[in-house]
Amino acid sequence: MLDKLNTILNMNVDQVIASRHSLDLLRIYSTFYLQGGAPRICRASQVRYYNQIKIDEKMIKEILQRTCVTKFKGLMYIPGVFDKDGKLIAGHVHIFGETLSDSEAAEYLKIGVLKESDFEVLPQTKDETKDETKDETKDETKDETKDETKDETKDETKDETDLCAIMLRDNFSEMQKAVKKLGLNKANQTKQDLREILFKEVNNDLL
Repeated sequence: MLDKLNTILNMNVDQVIASRHSLDLLRIYSTFYLQGGAPRICRASQVRYYNQIKIDEKMIKEILQRTCVTKFKGLMYIPGVFDKDGKLIAGHVHIFGETLSDSEAAEYLKIGVLKESDFEVLPQTKDETKDETKDETKDETKDETKDETKDETKDETKDETDLCAIMLRDNFSEMQKAVKKLGLNKANQTKQDLREILFKEVNNDLL
C-alpha cells in the first residue's frame, strides 16, 4: 500500500479522481480514518480525503512501514490501566490494530496499556529497524519489484476494475445487479448498503 500512497501523492487530486487510483484513495482513507468502513465516493468527498491524507502523510507512512503485528483485529477498548500504586496511567483507550504504529505500540508496552502477549510480532526499535532495512532493501527490491508489479497489475485490474467502475458510477440499478451477481443481495437494500458491499469486495486484499 505504500507504493500506492506514493503514487497518489505524486498526482494532483483531479488526476487521482479521474483514474483507477481513485479506488486506492478510497481504500487508504477507509483503512486509516474509517476503520475499514465504506467511504463516500462523490468528488467533494474524494477531494477532502486526498487533502487529509496529504496532511497526515508522515503518520500514514510510519504506520505502513511498521514491523509490529497485533493478535487482535479491529478496535480494542481498554477501560483503564493503573500502576502498582493504583494511579491511573491511561484510561478509555481505543486501539485499532491495523493502524497501530511501532512507536505507539512501544509506548503502550512501556506504560502497560498493551502486553507482549497482545502481539504476534513485537515492534522494533529505531536502531533495529535501521540495521535490518539496510540488508533487506538491497536484496528484496531487485527481485520483488519486477515480479510483484506484474502479478498485482494482472490480478487487481481483472476482478476489481469492473466492480470499482460500477461503484464509482454510483448507479443504483447497476450496483443492484452487481451485488446480486455476487450472491450478496437481500431485500430492501439501500444504495449505501450496496456501496458498502461493493467496497468490501474490492477491498478484501488491502492488508
